Amino acid sequence: MKYILLLLSVFTFSQYSWAIDDFLNFGDKDFAKEKTEKSKWIIRTGIEYLKYTSTFPAFDGKHEAFENSEEADVWGYGLYFGRELYLGKGLSTTLTLGAAYHKTITKEVGQAARDIEYDVSSSRRNNQVITYEAMLSLNYLFDNKVVDLQPFIEGGLGMGNARVEKYYSRVSVPDANSGEEYDVVSEDVFAYSKISIGLNIIAFDGLISYFKVSTMLMNVSERNTKGDSVAFGTTTRVNYDTSDKDQSETMTSASLGMGYMF
Repeated sequence: MKYILLLLSVFTFSQYSWAIDDFLNFGDKDFAKEKTEKSKWIIRTGIEYLKYTSTFPAFDGKHEAFENSEEADVWGYGLYFGRELYLGKGLSTTLTLGAAYHKTITKEVGQAARDIEYDVSSSRRNNQVITYEAMLSLNYLFDNKVVDLQPFIEGGLGMGNARVEKYYSRVSVPDANSGEEYDVVSEDVFAYSKISIGLNIIAFDGLISYFKVSTMLMNVSERNTKGDSVAFGTTTRVNYDTSDKDQSETMTSASLGMGYMF
């Protein structure tokens, strides 16, 4: 009987010892053992930033003026799904498909004076950009005990559309011909190529956070502009109805978010 009890004690101690070792190494062991050296699926989502360049008819008013080309900071939300293929010795490549929706509205109101609460002017800019893209990256994994670091370089192709509304108005003070107004909408259809550098921070069990910055070369295949304006000192409206093609712009973007490898 005592031999049976002795064997049970040894078995119990070995099991307990294994559990302690596994607990102390939970940060890297779970991910490295189960997923590091295997191909896996990836889903990620996060905040998207885009510095978008749009073109409008120039406006030279007495109280406000607009250039032909303007940049705007547009924020949005992206969702991506991909497959990482393990190549060996820490190297892997990832094919990702995804989409992002950006929308930012800015408003400004001008008062007659600091001590007079009377609005004499208002301006509004509405930026909406939707993108769809496919990306291919080359990654290298630095295996650490707490979290794994995976820097990557990525290239991609995409397409999208944008709608930018620009409105400005100043009331007629003091006479009827002292007002100004500018109300124009620009709609773009474009394709783009991009190159990015970034970093995945991989925690236990495949949870990740990521950050990347990108440079984008955009080719506008169609740009339609509609609207009108009224300059200071006149009541005559100038109508805008133009269509342009094959325009190129260079933009920057950044992404920050979280994801999961499985």
